[in-house]
Amino acid sequence: NLYSNSSKEVDVSISAGALMVGKIRYDVKDIVGATTTKNGFVVHSYPKAAGGCCSSGGARSYKSIRLFCRDSNKSQMWVTSICRFARDLPPGSNPPGVRKMLCYVNPFSGTGSAPQMMERAKPMFQHAGIEPTIIETKKANQVREDIAKLNLEEWDGVIIVSGDGLVVEYINGIMDRKDWESAIARPFGVIPGGSGNGLVHSFNHVAEEAIDEISSIFHILKGKTHRLDLLSYEISGGAQSSSSSSSSS
Repeated sequence: NLYSNSSKEVDVSISAGALMVGKIRYDVKDIVGATTTKNGFVVHSYPKAAGGCCSSGGARSYKSIRLFCRDSNKSQMWVTSICRFARDLPPGSNPPGVRKMLCYVNPFSGTGSAPQMMERAKPMFQHAGIEPTIIETKKANQVREDIAKLNLEEWDGVIIVSGDGLVVEYINGIMDRKDWESAIARPFGVIPGGSGNGLVHSFNHVAEEAIDEISSIFHILKGKTHRLDLLSYEISGGAQSSSSSSSSS
Protein backbone atom coordinates (compact mmCIF):
# COMPACT_ATOMS: atom_id res chain seq x y z
CA ASN A 1 0.00 0.00 0.00
CA LEU A 2 1.10 3.58 -0.68
CA TYR A 3 0.56 6.56 1.57
CA SER A 4 0.53 10.27 0.81
CA ASN A 5 1.82 10.86 4.33
CA SER A 6 2.95 8.53 7.10
CA SER A 7 -0.60 7.29 7.80
CA LYS A 8 -3.10 8.15 5.03
CA GLU A 9 -3.44 5.41 2.39
CA VAL A 10 -3.95 6.62 -1.17
CA ASP A 11 -4.63 5.07 -4.58
CA VAL A 12 -1.76 5.62 -7.01
CA SER A 13 -1.60 4.77 -10.72
CA ILE A 14 0.53 5.77 -13.67
CA SER A 15 0.06 5.76 -17.44
CA ALA A 16 1.78 7.36 -20.40
CA GLY A 17 -0.16 10.54 -19.71
CA ALA A 18 -0.39 11.00 -15.97
CA LEU A 19 0.57 9.96 -12.47
CA MET A 20 -2.58 9.88 -10.36
CA VAL A 21 -2.23 10.24 -6.58
CA GLY A 22 -5.75 9.96 -5.27
CA LYS A 23 -7.66 12.54 -7.30
CA ILE A 24 -4.59 14.68 -8.00
CA ARG A 25 -3.13 14.45 -11.51
CA TYR A 26 0.53 15.02 -12.32
CA ASP A 27 1.45 15.14 -16.01
CA VAL A 28 4.12 12.59 -16.96
CA LYS A 29 5.54 15.10 -19.46
CA ASP A 30 6.62 17.21 -16.44
CA ILE A 31 8.23 14.30 -14.56
CA VAL A 32 11.98 13.67 -14.99
CA GLY A 33 12.46 10.71 -12.65
CA ALA A 34 12.03 9.25 -9.18
CA THR A 35 14.32 8.13 -6.37
CA THR A 36 13.87 5.82 -3.40
CA THR A 37 14.00 7.10 0.17
CA LYS A 38 14.28 5.37 3.54
CA ASN A 39 10.51 4.97 3.80
CA GLY A 40 9.22 5.23 0.24
CA PHE A 41 10.12 7.28 -2.82
CA VAL A 42 10.04 10.78 -4.28
CA VAL A 43 8.83 11.71 -7.75
CA HIS A 44 10.64 14.68 -9.31
CA SER A 45 8.49 16.99 -11.42
CA TYR A 46 8.99 20.39 -13.07
CA PRO A 47 5.54 21.70 -14.04
CA LYS A 48 5.06 24.91 -15.97
CA ALA A 49 3.57 27.95 -14.33
CA ALA A 50 0.25 29.11 -15.69
CA GLY A 51 0.39 31.74 -18.40
CA GLY A 52 3.56 32.52 -20.28
CA CYS A 53 3.95 33.84 -23.79
CA CYS A 54 3.22 32.29 -27.18
CA SER A 55 3.25 28.46 -27.22
CA SER A 56 5.95 28.01 -24.60
CA GLY A 57 3.77 28.46 -21.54
CA GLY A 58 5.21 29.63 -18.24
CA ALA A 59 8.56 28.95 -16.63
CA ARG A 60 9.14 25.60 -14.92
CA SER A 61 9.80 25.09 -11.22
CA TYR A 62 10.52 22.04 -9.08
CA LYS A 63 7.81 20.09 -7.30
CA SER A 64 8.45 16.91 -5.31
CA ILE A 65 5.76 14.27 -4.86
CA ARG A 66 6.51 12.18 -1.76
CA LEU A 67 4.92 8.78 -1.29
CA PHE A 68 5.46 6.38 1.57
CA CYS A 69 5.69 2.60 1.33
CA ARG A 70 6.66 0.00 3.93
CA ASP A 71 7.94 -2.43 1.26
CA SER A 72 11.31 -1.32 -0.17
CA ASN A 73 11.00 -3.73 -3.13
CA LYS A 74 7.66 -2.22 -4.06
CA SER A 75 9.16 1.27 -3.78
CA GLN A 76 11.90 0.29 -6.22
CA MET A 77 9.31 -1.16 -8.63
CA TRP A 78 7.44 2.14 -8.57
CA VAL A 79 10.63 4.12 -9.16
CA THR A 80 11.53 1.91 -12.14
CA SER A 81 8.07 2.27 -13.64
CA ILE A 82 7.96 6.05 -13.14
CA CYS A 83 11.42 6.51 -14.68
CA ARG A 84 10.36 4.41 -17.68
CA PHE A 85 7.30 6.56 -18.30
CA ALA A 86 9.29 9.77 -17.71
CA ARG A 87 11.74 8.77 -20.44
CA ASP A 88 8.93 7.59 -22.77
CA LEU A 89 10.37 4.07 -22.99
CA PRO A 90 8.43 1.00 -24.22
CA PRO A 91 6.42 -1.00 -21.63
CA GLY A 92 8.48 -3.68 -19.91
CA SER A 93 11.82 -2.11 -20.80
CA ASN A 94 14.30 -1.19 -18.10
CA PRO A 95 15.15 2.50 -17.80
CA PRO A 96 18.80 3.21 -18.55
CA GLY A 97 21.12 3.41 -15.59
CA VAL A 98 23.00 6.55 -14.72
CA ARG A 99 23.46 8.72 -17.80
CA LYS A 100 27.01 10.02 -17.97
CA MET A 101 27.37 13.53 -19.38
CA LEU A 102 30.51 15.48 -20.23
CA CYS A 103 29.89 19.08 -19.14
CA TYR A 104 31.97 22.02 -20.35
CA VAL A 105 31.53 25.16 -18.25
CA ASN A 106 32.87 28.49 -19.52
CA PRO A 107 33.55 30.79 -16.51
CA PHE A 108 34.40 33.70 -18.83
CA SER A 109 31.17 33.70 -20.82
CA GLY A 110 28.55 36.43 -20.39
CA THR A 111 28.47 37.71 -16.84
CA GLY A 112 30.69 34.88 -15.58
CA SER A 113 27.79 33.03 -13.93
CA ALA A 114 28.20 29.68 -15.73
CA PRO A 115 29.87 27.93 -12.74
CA GLN A 116 26.99 28.98 -10.48
CA MET A 117 24.53 27.69 -13.07
CA MET A 118 26.32 24.34 -13.03
CA GLU A 119 26.00 24.16 -9.24
CA ARG A 120 22.26 24.85 -9.50
CA ALA A 121 21.93 22.16 -12.16
CA LYS A 122 23.53 19.41 -10.05
CA PRO A 123 20.45 18.52 -7.95
CA MET A 124 18.34 18.57 -11.11
CA PHE A 125 20.75 16.10 -12.70
CA GLN A 126 20.38 13.84 -9.66
CA HIS A 127 16.60 13.90 -10.07
CA ALA A 128 16.97 12.47 -13.59
CA GLY A 129 19.85 10.05 -12.98
CA ILE A 130 22.52 12.12 -14.74
CA GLU A 131 26.14 11.95 -13.58
CA PRO A 132 28.13 14.95 -14.87
CA THR A 133 31.87 15.08 -15.49
CA ILE A 134 32.55 18.82 -15.20
CA ILE A 135 35.37 20.62 -16.98
CA GLU A 136 35.84 24.39 -16.63
CA THR A 137 37.42 25.81 -19.76
CA LYS A 138 40.63 27.80 -19.37
CA LYS A 139 41.49 28.87 -22.91
CA ALA A 140 40.03 29.47 -26.34
CA ASN A 141 39.55 26.36 -28.53
CA GLN A 142 39.97 24.02 -25.54
CA VAL A 143 36.64 22.33 -26.29
CA ARG A 144 37.44 22.00 -29.98
CA GLU A 145 40.78 20.36 -29.21
CA ASP A 146 39.26 18.02 -26.60
CA ILE A 147 36.29 16.89 -28.67
CA ALA A 148 38.49 16.22 -31.71
CA LYS A 149 40.36 13.47 -29.84
CA LEU A 150 38.16 12.22 -26.97
CA ASN A 151 36.51 8.80 -26.93
CA LEU A 152 32.91 10.01 -27.01
CA GLU A 153 31.61 6.50 -26.33
CA GLU A 154 32.41 7.09 -22.66
CA TRP A 155 29.52 9.57 -22.37
CA ASP A 156 25.84 9.57 -23.27
CA GLY A 157 26.02 13.20 -24.33
CA VAL A 158 27.72 16.57 -23.93
CA ILE A 159 26.35 19.57 -22.04
CA ILE A 160 27.67 23.06 -22.68
CA VAL A 161 27.19 25.77 -20.05
CA SER A 162 28.13 28.90 -21.96
CA GLY A 163 27.06 31.12 -24.81
CA ASP A 164 26.96 30.31 -28.52
CA GLY A 165 30.75 30.50 -28.94
CA LEU A 166 31.47 27.29 -27.01
CA VAL A 167 28.76 25.48 -28.99
CA VAL A 168 30.59 26.47 -32.19
CA GLU A 169 33.85 25.15 -30.69
CA TYR A 170 32.13 21.85 -29.89
CA ILE A 171 30.74 21.43 -33.40
CA ASN A 172 34.07 22.37 -34.98
CA GLY A 173 35.74 19.74 -32.79
CA ILE A 174 33.25 17.15 -34.02
CA MET A 175 33.94 18.10 -37.63
CA ASP A 176 37.70 17.74 -37.03
CA ARG A 177 37.25 14.05 -36.21
CA LYS A 178 37.79 11.23 -38.71
CA ASP A 179 34.52 9.69 -37.51
CA TRP A 180 32.61 12.96 -37.70
CA GLU A 181 29.72 11.41 -39.64
CA SER A 182 28.79 9.24 -36.65
CA ALA A 183 30.02 11.65 -33.95
CA ILE A 184 27.83 14.46 -35.25
CA ALA A 185 24.74 12.40 -34.37
CA ARG A 186 25.58 12.32 -30.65
CA PRO A 187 23.23 14.54 -28.62
CA PHE A 188 24.35 17.70 -26.88
CA GLY A 189 22.54 20.23 -24.74
CA VAL A 190 23.10 23.86 -23.84
CA ILE A 191 22.50 25.70 -20.57
CA PRO A 192 22.44 29.45 -21.34
CA GLY A 193 25.54 30.96 -19.73
CA GLY A 194 26.33 33.59 -22.34
CA SER A 195 25.14 37.10 -23.13
CA GLY A 196 22.75 36.65 -26.07
CA ASN A 197 22.21 32.86 -25.96
CA GLY A 198 20.69 32.85 -29.44
CA LEU A 199 20.94 29.08 -29.88
CA VAL A 200 19.11 28.37 -26.62
CA HIS A 201 16.35 30.73 -27.73
CA SER A 202 16.01 28.65 -30.90
CA PHE A 203 16.22 25.30 -29.09
CA ASN A 204 13.63 26.25 -26.48
CA HIS A 205 11.30 27.76 -29.05
CA VAL A 206 11.27 24.48 -30.99
CA ALA A 207 10.75 22.55 -27.73
CA GLU A 208 7.96 24.97 -26.70
CA GLU A 209 9.81 25.88 -23.52
CA ALA A 210 10.33 29.21 -21.80
CA ILE A 211 13.67 30.92 -22.42
CA ASP A 212 15.20 30.44 -18.99
CA GLU A 213 17.78 28.39 -17.14
CA ILE A 214 15.53 25.77 -15.53
CA SER A 215 13.51 25.15 -18.70
CA SER A 216 16.74 24.62 -20.65
CA ILE A 217 18.01 22.11 -18.08
CA PHE A 218 14.61 20.39 -17.99
CA HIS A 219 14.80 19.69 -21.72
CA ILE A 220 18.17 17.97 -21.17
CA LEU A 221 16.78 15.93 -18.25
CA LYS A 222 13.97 14.53 -20.38
CA GLY A 223 16.52 13.32 -22.94
CA LYS A 224 14.48 14.31 -25.97
CA THR A 225 16.37 15.47 -29.06
CA HIS A 226 15.65 17.68 -32.06
CA ARG A 227 17.46 17.77 -35.36
CA LEU A 228 19.73 20.77 -35.91
CA ASP A 229 20.73 21.83 -39.42
CA LEU A 230 24.36 22.89 -39.75
CA LEU A 231 26.25 24.54 -42.56
CA SER A 232 30.02 24.86 -42.91
CA TYR A 233 31.47 27.37 -45.35
CA GLU A 234 34.92 28.61 -46.34
CA ILE A 235 35.84 32.28 -45.97
CA SER A 236 39.38 31.98 -47.33
CA GLY A 237 41.50 28.89 -48.11
CA GLY A 238 41.99 26.18 -45.54
CA ALA A 239 38.91 24.44 -44.32
CA GLN A 240 36.88 22.27 -46.65
CA SER A 241 33.31 23.42 -47.21
CA SER A 242 30.67 20.92 -46.12
CA SER A 243 27.15 20.62 -44.73
CA SER A 244 25.62 18.26 -42.19
CA SER A 245 23.15 17.98 -39.34
CA SER A 246 23.28 17.20 -35.65
CA SER A 247 21.02 16.42 -32.69
CA SER A 248 20.48 18.81 -29.81
CA SER A 249 18.84 18.15 -26.47
